[in-house]
Parts: sequence; structure tokens; C-alpha cells
Amino acid sequence: RDGNMEALVTTSMGFIHSINVPFGGQSFTAQMRAAIEHPAIAENVLGDANLEVIAMDVEGNIVCLDHGGKTLWYRSLLGDKEKLRTSSDLVYGGIKADGTMGVLFVTVITENAAKIFAIDAENGSNLPGFPIELVDPEDHKKLQSISNPLLLSSISSNLILQALRSRLYFIDTSTGCAQFSIYTHEISSIQLARLDGGSSLSIVGTLVSGEVFTLENPSDMVITEPDSRIGILVDENFRKLKNHIGTCIVPFSFQIIDENTRKGKEYHVEVRLGKSFEQIIFRKSYNETGKNADQ
Repeated sequence: RDGNMEALVTTSMGFIHSINVPFGGQSFTAQMRAAIEHPAIAENVLGDANLEVIAMDVEGNIVCLDHGGKTLWYRSLLGDKEKLRTSSDLVYGGIKADGTMGVLFVTVITENAAKIFAIDAENGSNLPGFPIELVDPEDHKKLQSISNPLLLSSISSNLILQALRSRLYFIDTSTGCAQFSIYTHEISSIQLARLDGGSSLSIVGTLVSGEVFTLENPSDMVITEPDSRIGILVDENFRKLKNHIGTCIVPFSFQIIDENTRKGKEYHVEVRLGKSFEQIIFRKSYNETGKNADQ
């Protein structure tokens, strides 16, 4: 509120520290019942001039604090005999197409099922239609961790993207319906990007095997986070290029994209065989965006 930056620090002892960065003093300290593994988030939940703090501990307790550390609401997600095995980072954003805002996260309570929670950030209650349970009856391995946080995007109604093991789930928050795509290996990351430089977003994912996949969606989706596009777009003619002859010179062209370009900025481009840094076959720096051709 005073214009100074503050750092939120959470600990394995369940403490939440709000530290005034310029002066080093503590704005407030609060403690939860158990260890805190994921970062707390700070959002303007009440629509005033202050930021509220939301955090969750490893026992499924979740709390919302005002800017002074006072508890606005508190709740436990678990029943008497339930145990939280793992959970994802907290995400704040639009849950419904009508603009309803909430806190989203994924929990694993049973061995082969995950629950997606959407909580009203103003009072801690479940938003209508939540939680949504995702069950994988064909996979008997225990869910040990959730490596990918939820992704929010808006199409006709809001869509949640969640990767669990080798499945990528698409959940329509207006109906609660879930569809999924299955891949040959576990999904290591997913994100939304405008690959062609236009207004349409694509889903870009990677597998632990080193493969990259894309899912095109012509709908006009909007990312809830600020969009600062930067990346490299390989021209379509070279995306499926195969060298069967075995020559060491292979031509390719690509485009450097950066919406926040500035004078003197450098772009370092590398091409590797797989993930290994020892198999870099091309490396070059560029001083401007646009198309480039090399070999």
C-alpha cells in the first residue's frame, strides 16, 4: 500500500513472512498448521487498493490473509481420514466465462485420482461445479507429484488444461466435462503460444522422451497472464526436414519473435540433437528480430 516492494517467504515450519524489500523489516508474520511447499500468491481479491495473500500447507489447509496479516478466511480441504499426497501451485484467474475469479489448484488424495479445486477467493467456498475429479483407472501407479500447474485460457467458455502423467486433460468449467489426449510418454511441460505470429493460440507440450508436440486451435483464446511473446518460429518447410543422406550441411530458416524488442538486445539461438548440451550442432547470436536463414 505504501508503494514499496515486498517479498513473500514461506517455510517448512509453516511460516508466511512478508518482508519490506527496501528496509528489510517484516510487514507481518503468520503461521499455518503444517509445512508450506508451494509459493503463496498475492492478488487483489477484494477489489480495493491492497493485495491479499493466499497460501496452502501440506495438510490441505488454505488461508487468505489481508495486507496486514489478518486472516480473512480459512478452510481445510480434507475429511477426517483423508491425507493430502501432493498438490500443485496455486493459480489465480478467471474460472467461468462470466468473469468469476477464483483460486485454482490440483490435489491428489487417493492413489490414482486428482481433484481440481476452484475456490472463491473472497470467502474460500467451492465455486459451483467444483471440485472436479480426474481418475485414471488404467494406470495403477501412484501419483507422486504434479509437475505442471494448471493453465487457464478463454474460448467460448473457460478452459482448464492439466497434464497428469501421459494424459493432457481439457476441462470445460461451464459444464465440468473433461476430455483428454494420451501420449506415449509422460508430459513434462505445457504452455500456450502464438506459433504463427497471428491471433490464434496453440498448445505446445514436451514429453520426458524429448519429443515436442503442438495442438492447433483456431479459436480466439486469451491467456489470463500478460502476454509478452518471445521465441523462435521455425519455418513450416523445415519442421519435418529429414537428412537421409548424412551430409553435415543442412539449410534451415526461422523467425525470431519478440514483442518487447529494444535496441542492443541479443538473441542466442541453439540447435541440438535431443536435450544434450554436448550435441549442439548450431549456435549463433542475432541483434534483431525477423527471418533468418542459416545452415
